[in-house]
Amino acid sequence: MYRDAFKVNYFLKGGGRVKTTIFPGNINGLLNLLLTTSLYYLFVRLGLTWFSFPPGNINLLSLSSGIGLVMCLLWGVRAFPFIVMATFAAHFPLIVENTFHHNSLYIIVASLIMGGESVFGMLLMRRFLPYGVSRPHHLLKFLLLLCGLVPALSALLIGTNLLLNGYIEAEKFIDLYITLLIAHALGILLIYQVFTGFAHSPAVQLSELNKLWSGAAIIGLIVILAATVYGPLIFLLLPVMVMMAIYLKLVFINLFSSLCFVIVISIMAFDNSVFLTNNYQFTLTGLIAYIFSSALAVFVIAIQQNQINLTMASRQAWKKAAERDPLTCLSNRRTFMPRLKTEHARAVRTGRSYCLVIWDIDDFKLINDTYGHDYGDVVLKKLADILRDNCRDIDFPARIGGEEFAVILPECSSEEGELALERFRSEVESTRFIAPDGKLLQITISIGIASFKRSYKSEMALMSDADKALYQAKSQGKNQIHVF
Repeated sequence: MYRDAFKVNYFLKGGGRVKTTIFPGNINGLLNLLLTTSLYYLFVRLGLTWFSFPPGNINLLSLSSGIGLVMCLLWGVRAFPFIVMATFAAHFPLIVENTFHHNSLYIIVASLIMGGESVFGMLLMRRFLPYGVSRPHHLLKFLLLLCGLVPALSALLIGTNLLLNGYIEAEKFIDLYITLLIAHALGILLIYQVFTGFAHSPAVQLSELNKLWSGAAIIGLIVILAATVYGPLIFLLLPVMVMMAIYLKLVFINLFSSLCFVIVISIMAFDNSVFLTNNYQFTLTGLIAYIFSSALAVFVIAIQQNQINLTMASRQAWKKAAERDPLTCLSNRRTFMPRLKTEHARAVRTGRSYCLVIWDIDDFKLINDTYGHDYGDVVLKKLADILRDNCRDIDFPARIGGEEFAVILPECSSEEGELALERFRSEVESTRFIAPDGKLLQITISIGIASFKRSYKSEMALMSDADKALYQAKSQGKNQIHVF
């Protein structure tokens, strides 16, 4: 649902909105919004129970900021009340456990700030990144706006809320502000890159999964060694992730990167000194900043590599389209002539014979004039299918003109070629075509064959003789084979 909605409505229509009406009547839209709201609630609770520290249960990692942004991209401003209610509900146990009136005001304001953060991020995306982050040059805007301006404002408001409610002292405001900014920026980055990855996700291939498991094993080993033996080994995550970004598709590396860094931060939340040593005076905030930088670097490289892959795939698609006849899906003249030249050079070098076949449809102009070109295309496609079924794997059939076709038969004498083409001619003759007026039509073809001889100075001489053989087949009554 999210993938299709994002690809159709966000990338193509722009603005990041799913153009459905949640109220009233659209049960599926409402159900999906409620499910995503539940996911948002779970992420807030996860942050409060696992990633938070006093004062005010501040999160080291605000994954809910990313979920809120995705909700607003999919449902627009309509997601705002759901985000506010989910944030308040997740914090409600704190109201029960502590002084009700004092905490309720702080939590209500914090809930409104979180909802406002998501809406503000959505508005910036619509204005400056209407088609999402799909190209490398989009990343600077995303970094400055979504990972810079949005968390900077929300961190300022949340910090001020803490200060006014007496949770922190004024001299600690700057340190807290930096921690909040990084936590919200990292949450937006980790969730949004997964969202982008699924929007571009291709079909899953076994080779991709094998690469993913190999990378997961290496990353897991690094994390275990860093947590148990030598903390600074955690810095090896970045180069390994960079290598994975080169070899994995966007959806896999984005998902894996987010999961990996969430696990690292979870370990830090359990023991905030696990990756630090006495020789490395590196603060907890500094380590979180490093993780943010690493995640951003991996995202940048993944986007760049995805763009390279798309460009290469596009070139291959255009190349294939340029080499194929779009109607019959056979090779066209552009591809056929170089192939004929190569086969002729091979025959000259090895002395092994090959045959060149040229055939066309008898009275095809009459068919077009009587039943129209659309029906003529039906005939061409059907005959191309019959030709393809009668060719060996090493043969090379092509459509080289309107109703004219050619076949290269490697390792084939003129007698063998004539026998093979007689089977093809006979099958065409016995096939009945239903005309638009309901009549059964018999279509016939004429075939010319020329076989390689060392006296031929070039492949064009052989092709000329095959053309002459076709002309002889036509002049002698059609629906027959003539060997030059």
